[in-house]
Amino acid sequence: MTEEICDLCGNAAVEPACDMVAGARGRRMFLCTHCGMVRAAPIANAEERQARLTLWSDLDLEVSAAQSHLVLARRHLDFDAALEILDLGAKRGHFLTRVLAGAPHAHVTAIEPNPRLTCAYRRDPRVSFIPERLEDVTLPREHFDLVYAARTLAHLQSPRAALTKLWQALKPGGRLLVQVPNLRVIANADAEETYFGEEPRFHFATETLHRLLSCVGFKLLEDATPKVARSLTMIATKVDRALAPVAAMPREVENAEALLAAYAALPVRRAPEFSQAATA
Repeated sequence: MTEEICDLCGNAAVEPACDMVAGARGRRMFLCTHCGMVRAAPIANAEERQARLTLWSDLDLEVSAAQSHLVLARRHLDFDAALEILDLGAKRGHFLTRVLAGAPHAHVTAIEPNPRLTCAYRRDPRVSFIPERLEDVTLPREHFDLVYAARTLAHLQSPRAALTKLWQALKPGGRLLVQVPNLRVIANADAEETYFGEEPRFHFATETLHRLLSCVGFKLLEDATPKVARSLTMIATKVDRALAPVAAMPREVENAEALLAAYAALPVRRAPEFSQAATA
């Protein structure tokens, strides 16, 4: 039995699932046979990792996501209040600039370690900018009304540890708005052959994300994921933590195995295209 511990369920049940062996897809995929969590092997080369991370930060996707996420946040928060907001992985600032424009009394703490993506918001007096990774930052306890974590958690060493840290930093009843890669998208007939060539380490099904949020201490308020979407989008609220073992999820394991096997069999027509883009 493998010695590796699953980030979601904590069981030593993580096993190699398949290798995306062709072209830029050359990453080994791992599956937890207890809960169905899927992750990719980390990208060891720092320059390659940074190139893929920057490529994954698509400008059009960021803008459209920021707009829809602002609408979602407004449904669950009073934007006329003096909100304290944490933008985790602020990137080019599309969400936080919209928040500042629509919430006149809000203050935003922006965490963004990638200097290629940061912009003028760093000099805004209502923004506290932290150019570090979340793992290296000490956050104040029970300080934030909203944590915004769009397209960020999947890049971290441990999403569960990160969510625990964010839970501690939220006020009681505070909100978490999260967006992560949707594993189900690879079931589509037009799934991109380069999907797992991109940078994120963790890929979530709806149920695995639900379970992760719940076991850390969040109650789901709204699943705002469109019917067919590359990413899962949810907003949750901080509740008292009731720590308990994560039960086995055999159906999620079977679904993930089938998805990965089907995806691995796709022809790799776009790998050279991706390789050139990632190294440009």
